[in-house]
Amino acid sequence: MNLKAMAMVSLAGLAIAAAGCGNLADSPVAAVAVRYASDGTLVVFAGSAIDTYGPDLVQKKVHLSVPSVQAPLFSLSDDGSVVAFASEASDHQVVLFDLSGGQEPRAIGLGQSSGTSSPQGVTLSPTGDLLYVTDGVGGDCCTSGMFDTSTGKLLWSGNGFGVRAPFFSTDESSFFTVGGGSEYGGGLQRMDSRTGTVGVDVAVADSVQAFGGMADANTLISVAISVDPATYAEATEIDLLSTADGSRTGQVVLPANTQFAGGVVQPPAFHCAPAVGLCALYVVESDPTESNNTPNLVQVWALDGTLVQSIDHAGGDVALSPDGQFVAAIYDGDVTVYRVSDGSQVKFLPYRNQVL
Repeated sequence: MNLKAMAMVSLAGLAIAAAGCGNLADSPVAAVAVRYASDGTLVVFAGSAIDTYGPDLVQKKVHLSVPSVQAPLFSLSDDGSVVAFASEASDHQVVLFDLSGGQEPRAIGLGQSSGTSSPQGVTLSPTGDLLYVTDGVGGDCCTSGMFDTSTGKLLWSGNGFGVRAPFFSTDESSFFTVGGGSEYGGGLQRMDSRTGTVGVDVAVADSVQAFGGMADANTLISVAISVDPATYAEATEIDLLSTADGSRTGQVVLPANTQFAGGVVQPPAFHCAPAVGLCALYVVESDPTESNNTPNLVQVWALDGTLVQSIDHAGGDVALSPDGQFVAAIYDGDVTVYRVSDGSQVKFLPYRNQVL
């Protein structure tokens, strides 16, 4: 993707620097989100900085000094080439950084009508060619839209009321959301990514919280909450959903005392490594024999229902490497990388209150 070709607004004052080159912003940071790119690169979003690490987790491959960042407004393309974010400093724009070629940052202007609402989320397609902005398009509170990142053109927009879990298919041809479909009843919608034409709008059995990947070209991997109609007890599930009609084609039900807690961050802390059939998520686990005992855990589950690893780690966001060997997790502004096979700590990356 050539960011120089973007017909967009240039951002003055945004600093970009490679690791070890020049002085970076003297402002404290804290890790707020982690992601893995398809090549295994670990990307850390931290306050006023974005860092990328190679397999050794020692030397930063790239360091970007950016305006104040909010975790809900971050996205990384699956191939690791592009980062998108919006923040209070971006003024109704979504900023794009090219991590692969050091291109100058550019921004897509969202426009303003009579409203002044800011975007509530950004989602890049796997190659970074498309960008979905949740709310704030045109300054309107409930208008969401799809943009072509090579031109900055708004391809389509629509009412984003109640929409959550935006997700692109691996080939970028389809775009999925939940919560805004079936007349706002929480259904699954599948749309053409470039036209917004709705191909599927169906109810789903449970409340989908997020999509973590695709098991194959026709199957979405989701984390969902189900409610027993008799007891109102909630259960956490990893569901496989058909892209054709939203039907459930597979399911992993977590133990009754284990509840998904990844919704404390946005997008929710649920990420999968489809090639090896694993998913990582943040959960709380209660002990019925103890009062007020709710351990915080990062768990890795196989799609066959096997609990592969459970790590005692309080916090928020988690990320699973594409080969399923490592899981990165945030706690109190710092990042820890664990080995999935035995749960051992591989690397601690301090960020809280660091000045970079």
